[in-house]
Amino acid sequence: MGVNVAAFVRYFVRADEKKLTHAVPPLLGALICLGIWLSLETPAKVVGGLWLALGIAYGAWKTSGFKRSINFEVPAE
Repeated sequence: MGVNVAAFVRYFVRADEKKLTHAVPPLLGALICLGIWLSLETPAKVVGGLWLALGIAYGAWKTSGFKRSINFEVPAE
């Protein structure tokens, strides 16, 4: 859902020219993912929430509280 929301924000909310064709696909994707999420059993939601929390905590740790960026460049061989 986060990727779809990010795409919506990047290509529609922050875009200079707002086109409906840039809004519909990410919103549909987010709605489909939300439907899947709601249909999950409670243990799956708990494990998924814990995994999300661990990912956010790791991101905060690697960026000193999100104060600096992460370099995703692969070093040259």
